[in-house]
Amino acid sequence: MEICRLIRSAVLASCLFFAAPSNVLSADKQTDASDQDGSQTEGALPPSDFGLRWYGVFTPCAGRCAISVYNGSYVKDGMYQIFTEGHPPHTWDYDDDYIVAGAASKRILSLWDMFHIEPEIGIARRYGQQHVTEVWAAAYLRFDGFPWNKYLYTSIAVSTGVNYADKITEREEARGGEAGGDRLLHFLAPEITFALPDYQNIQLMFRFHHRSGAYGFISDTDGGAHYGSVGLRVWF
Repeated sequence: MEICRLIRSAVLASCLFFAAPSNVLSADKQTDASDQDGSQTEGALPPSDFGLRWYGVFTPCAGRCAISVYNGSYVKDGMYQIFTEGHPPHTWDYDDDYIVAGAASKRILSLWDMFHIEPEIGIARRYGQQHVTEVWAAAYLRFDGFPWNKYLYTSIAVSTGVNYADKITEREEARGGEAGGDRLLHFLAPEITFALPDYQNIQLMFRFHHRSGAYGFISDTDGGAHYGSVGLRVWF
């Protein structure tokens, strides 16, 4: 049953990544100017009447590809508790368990140059109290249309996808409730990024790296592991 679920989820993730014909940051604004004078951005379709802009997955990056690296500490608090009660990161209950991760992403769709879809693949290693390797495939929805961006470029994003761990730890079994743990879980990792306006391609990233059962959609387990993390993203 687990193998079938893994195959099904992998197919769904592949569709997210490759199905759509596939801007980033300051590069988006620069390409808008070139579109207006009659030229066309390399590997891109012109924007539609609704402000929708598509890019090809296998086209040149042209500023729309990114590499991210981050490191974080295990958070004992539940995700629902943190975000519904508005607990800031400095009040979270951390533990001596950590994660280091790397991810690659590409922007494939933009709407009104402020909403963006970015498929991502990543790999992480937990260390400290847990020794687990994770891999994931996800799609991020990002918003960067903040009015203060000329002073401090800011974006927020949230993901949906699948995360597979090479083992189930006692900690995840305990957090999973009656169903216990599961290797294949949902990947929901909200984040916020900041950058200097003149260097929008280099961003400071804060991500809540989280995997869980998604209320039975991916797994019957209640919860998994999650980490409050900080890292760096570079667009190219």
